[in-house]
Amino acid sequence: MYRTQEQWHPVLVAVLFTAYLPGLLPGLLLGGPAADRYGRRRVVRAALLLSASASALPAAAASSPAAVCAGRLATGVAAGFALSAGTRWLRELSAAAGQSGAGERRAAYATGAGLAGGAPAAGMLAEWLPAPTALPCLVHTALALLALAATDRAPETTGGTAGAPLRLGGWCRRTVGHPRFVWVVLPASPAVFGAATVAYVVLPPLVADEVPGYAPLFSGVVAALTLSVGVVAQPLAVRLHHARTARATLAGMVTVIGGLLVGALAAYGDSVALVLVAPCCWGPGTG
Repeated sequence: MYRTQEQWHPVLVAVLFTAYLPGLLPGLLLGGPAADRYGRRRVVRAALLLSASASALPAAAASSPAAVCAGRLATGVAAGFALSAGTRWLRELSAAAGQSGAGERRAAYATGAGLAGGAPAAGMLAEWLPAPTALPCLVHTALALLALAATDRAPETTGGTAGAPLRLGGWCRRTVGHPRFVWVVLPASPAVFGAATVAYVVLPPLVADEVPGYAPLFSGVVAALTLSVGVVAQPLAVRLHHARTARATLAGMVTVIGGLLVGALAAYGDSVALVLVAPCCWGPGTG
């Protein structure tokens, strides 16, 4: 939509998309310690409020790349904190209800379903309804505020370090400095986020001429397909995962490489069909 209606350069759009990541990664890493220190409920509600504000910003100044970039960055921070703290909160609420193994699954499926559903919904709003630069953002703001209201009476659960000082130095040494993070998670993460960027930002406009008049909707469909297949692949990833090996990560990397090869063929042949096939490879990789 920004390309077709605002005539923004494709490189600028790619930069605005990836502005989400510098916010997401610190949020994912720091959300857990912050939830231990300040409580799950408080961190999640603050993240929801930030997310609502972050979506309202580009809606108010959609013609400004700086405003869109700031909104994307803040959205990443909010998502990272909400995912990290919210997963802990949901895990503990499930355990308190006597369903100790359900928390992680609920968090994974809720996150995947939300992402997969949000993409085509945004595409349809931008394609068929007025004010395409503002309306999808305002709808998300309203949904975030509804979620904020829904958590008003949700019970708090606290970890063992709740109320203790937030000492990030020792936590960083234990977590970010952990060999598995350094040698497995960190090398794989560019492939995961890179595959998502290619799926959402790079491939759809290459075949936009083949879907005239439906470019925003087509982009939403490609994003939704990538994320939906990722959700479906997660139970298999759980079975493949082992704390002493990287076999699940390696399997994901193989599918990402396969998706990139299919994407290259799609770009070479200007093929809409292959653009839709490639996410079926990237999805398991991200999942």
